[in-house]
Amino acid sequence: MIDWARVSELKADIGEDIFEELLPIFLEEISEALETLKGQETTAEIAATAHFIKGSASNLGFSVLTEVSGKGEICAKAGNFPEDFHQHLLNAFEGSKAALLS
Repeated sequence: MIDWARVSELKADIGEDIFEELLPIFLEEISEALETLKGQETTAEIAATAHFIKGSASNLGFSVLTEVSGKGEICAKAGNFPEDFHQHLLNAFEGSKAALLS
């Protein structure tokens, strides 16, 4: 669920203190994007939001969320968007966040 090597790399790159300061901001941005996704209707909007979530999740080492959002982005671009995509993203985010914070 978490790419701990990526988390360690990020901490080494920016420092443990900065990581601790930025973590709540990253988590809030992903949470807001997930909320925004609920109201989006076009596949282009969904693909763009999924791309944003994928990038943010990748930076934080949220490997499952990166994978789920990446698949959703591809599906949205193809016009084949799964109805339960938001719930899958939310589950991956909440699980990843809990694993990171524990």
